[in-house]
Formats: sequence, C-alpha cells, structure tokens
Amino acid sequence: MNLISEFRYLDFRNYRQVRIAWVMFSIISAVIALVSGFYGFHYEAHYNLAQSIHSTLRLFIFDFDMPLNAAAPFMLELARWSAATTVLSSLLYIILTSSYHYLRFFFLRYRYNRTVIVGLNKYSLELTMELLSKHKNVCVIDYDGHPSYIATAVRQGAVVISGHLYDVKNLQSACIHRAKHIVLFSLEDSTNIETLLQITSYFNKVKMPRQPIKVKVHLKQFAFDDMLDAIQRDNQATYELHSFNVYENAIRVLFNKYPFYENTTVEQGSRCPHLLIVGFGHSGEHVFIQAAKLAHFPRQEKMKISILDCNSNEYKEVAQQKYAQLLTMFDVKFIEANALSYPFELLEPPTYIVVSTNHDMDNISIAMRLKATFAETNVYTKMSSDAGLSPWLDANQNLYSRLHTFSLGRDVISEEVILEDKLEQFGRKIHELYCDIASDATSWNQEALFSRMSNISQADHYNVKLRALGLKYTTQKEHALTKDEVLHLFIQHSEVLAISEHNRWRAYHYLYGWKPAVMNQLKDSNLKLHPALVEWDQLSERYKQYNREFVNKMYEVIEHAKYFIVRI
Repeated sequence: MNLISEFRYLDFRNYRQVRIAWVMFSIISAVIALVSGFYGFHYEAHYNLAQSIHSTLRLFIFDFDMPLNAAAPFMLELARWSAATTVLSSLLYIILTSSYHYLRFFFLRYRYNRTVIVGLNKYSLELTMELLSKHKNVCVIDYDGHPSYIATAVRQGAVVISGHLYDVKNLQSACIHRAKHIVLFSLEDSTNIETLLQITSYFNKVKMPRQPIKVKVHLKQFAFDDMLDAIQRDNQATYELHSFNVYENAIRVLFNKYPFYENTTVEQGSRCPHLLIVGFGHSGEHVFIQAAKLAHFPRQEKMKISILDCNSNEYKEVAQQKYAQLLTMFDVKFIEANALSYPFELLEPPTYIVVSTNHDMDNISIAMRLKATFAETNVYTKMSSDAGLSPWLDANQNLYSRLHTFSLGRDVISEEVILEDKLEQFGRKIHELYCDIASDATSWNQEALFSRMSNISQADHYNVKLRALGLKYTTQKEHALTKDEVLHLFIQHSEVLAISEHNRWRAYHYLYGWKPAVMNQLKDSNLKLHPALVEWDQLSERYKQYNREFVNKMYEVIEHAKYFIVRI
C-alpha cells in the first residue's frame, strides 16, 4: 500500500490507540525536556532555582539561554531537542486532527479507482461500509442524510461532501470524472434522474478517461429505464449506464439461494410451481416481477401466482394497466383479505410462499400460520434487517424448520451484487455472440440500456434452464462436465429450452410495455412493437433459430465467465 493509501486509512481523530500513543509520546518528551532542562541549568550551568525553572520553560518557545560561544552540556542539548519535539509533535497532531478530512479529500479526489456514492441512507451506508472494509476508496455526496449515517461513514474512512445531490459544484468537488464507479443511491427516483442529468452535462464538459465510468442508478420504478435510455442516447459522454433496485436484488438473491423452480424438469408431467405472495408492497411486487422473468420452464403450463393483500383489488387494477400483456402469460389470482386473520385452508396449496408485509412481527405471525397450514411448503419471510431476529430464526431450524428469512442486508447491498455483478459478465458475452449472428448489432456500450438489461435477464435465466436438465454452474472445477457432455444435453433438449427462452424474452418485453406488431410490421423501438412477440407456433423460423443458437451457446458464455457446469 502506498503512502497516500496509508494516510487514507489512518484516522488520527477516531483511532483510540493512535490518540493514546501520540499523547503518551508528547507527555514523555515533555517530561524529559523539563527534567533534563532543570538539571542542566541548575546543576551544570549553575543557575539559581528561579532562573532554572524560567529557562527550562522557555525551551518550549524555542528560546535557549546558553551563550552562543559556549558548548551546551549534554543534558541541556537533550532538553532543547525534547522540548522542540514536544511542541512540533503537538502542533502536527492539532493540524492533522483539525484538517484531516480536507487532507484526505485532497488525496482521494485525484485517484481513479474510487467509488462515488451519491445519496446517503441505510442502504447506501451498507454499501459504503463494505467497500471501506475492503480498503476501497469511497467518496459520498449527501444533502439530507441522517447525522448518524454521516458520522458512521466518516468514522469508517469515507470522504463526505455535504450539498445538494444534483449540484454540479459538488460533482466538480468530488472529481467524479476520475471515479471508477458512480452509484446514484437516493431513494427518490426523481432525485437520481436529476443527478444523472447533471452528471451527463458535467461529463460533456471535461476530459474523460479512456475506460468508461460505470454509472449505477437506483430506480424503484423500472419504467424510468426508458428515461435513462433517452438521457444516455442524447449525450456524448463516455460512461456505461445501468439501473438497479435493492428490492429486485433481494428477491434475486432469495430465488438463487432457494429456487422456486427446483423441481421443474424437461420431462413431461413435472409439477408446475404455484407461488403465493402475501403482501404486495415494493418487495411483494418485485417478487412478482422477478418470478415473471424466471418462471418459463420447458414443457410447462402457465405458472400459478396467488397474491394476497388487504388492498388486492386496487393492486389488481394497477397491475392490469402496468402488466396487461405480461399477465396473459401466467395464471394470476388476486385475493383481497387481511393475512393476519385469513383462513389459509381456503387457498389452493402453494409450492412456494413469500411473506412481505411492512412489519416484521406481522410477517413472522403470518409465516407461522402458513407453516402450520401447508406442512410441506417452505415459507420465506421478509425482515427489515439481517441482524437480530433474522439470523436467530435461521440458526434455530430445529424449531422453525421450513421458515426462512430474507432482507435488504449485506448479501444484497454488496460490491458483488451492485458493482461487480457476475450476470453482467454473462450479458456482455451473450451480446458478443448476438453480434456474430445479427448484422444490426452494435457494441455493448452503444447498446440501449433496455437491450443490455435484457441480455443480463437472459443470463439470469440460465439457472432455470440448467436446473431443468439437472445441472448448475459453479466456480468449483471438481466434477465439472466436459463441453461435449453439456452440449449433448443442450442439443438433445434444444427445442423445449428454446421455447422457454422465447417465453422468457416475451415476458421481459411485456414487462417494459412492449406489444406484438401487426403482421409484416417491422420492429419499432419508439412505439415498442416487435413482430416476434407471439407464441412459439406463430414465430418465424428465423427467430426460432435465434433462440436455439442462444441455448446452445450457454456453455460458451458460462465458460467465458470462468464457471463450470456440474450435476446437481
């Protein structure tokens, strides 16, 4: 670690051991100066008592009484330099403690490998602390964050700039054009979009590095992705834009850890999952959205999704407006009821249950009743934190078997999930392969955000396709299948896998408001019309072949990302 990095991680104001060591050093040097000075003046220079004390104290203002033409005794030399050391050490400590934040900011703003986080809240603070724990350079821009969040970020080693999130002066102060990552993490979509506009304007005025900066924008409403596309399309700056959502990340992590599709296979007659969602707020809606992206299985009928909430009728009307085409691909049932008192025996038995109301204890109470009603089904309940009750429940599975928790915690708001998403590596390779077979393709950075996120969504579905074949991908090479073994399985089931890929692609487009084009009409991105948004039987052979090729290329994508395929 270089000198600047050493300074970056040494906080003189907050590290107790450093403060104590510095104070002890100053006290010891002062005592040495006082004792040796008094002894030298009184016993060796033969000053009287008052003169000895006076001359000793004057050493601390760099005033030495010995004649210039006389050799100073050793004790007085020791006293003189000990006093000077005490004064200089104390001054240095005062300077560093009073200006440490500014000095650290000065060094940090000129580093190219840092992360700038715009907007401080409990979620962005979690990401900040994880990056700092890995000795990453972090700068935070915040306007109205909670004082305790700011204090925690500064104490852990972040540089915090206070001011409006979309004030260009704050962006200039942070030298954001030298950042590696910029994360717009306000919980208000409008604030993040306004900040992005300011960043775009700023980038167009400064010299940008050759390596594109990755800009991650948190959006609660994914419909605003179209706005991000328009912003990036109209600017000339060099950055790579992505959107993310902490609720979606939480559900993605949940489904990866506990897949609702674990019993689906390519064989005829395998049971289709039935998902029960209790509570349809931000988390509940993203359970539905993530399930809609993934629930496309070989040889399966429509997946059943039951949504139980005290405002289900209202949510149903909203869903029919937002997801009109998407709802046609699933058997969705809205049930308006209070989950705390609803007789769950009236429900068709689900195979997977997610409880996501707004109150932890309500979630636990509902989950316990569901667990008692459906003895063979696992229940996954949302918790506000991954500390306290959540790990305790997970650790006591002997008492609470089949009851699991998930939250917006460390495994969701992490560098791996937000900044270095492995699915992005998959998505890049998928796009590269698409460029090989399509003449109208452009480079990854020039692609619209919707297209890039579509590639990432395709990669996210790999787990579903592989599990249907009894496979999974892993970083462990042990027991890995050979390329020939994997391709044999892919080719053997290529048609049903291609159908599931086409249905996944349709669902993703429907989610973002696309509609089928009329016969012989070409794709229109502005009107969101596409001729391939039809059932498999109505699809042209050209588009069918695209899906078959993407299925057969899965091995190449996974291998490129340095993963291996093994049997489950």
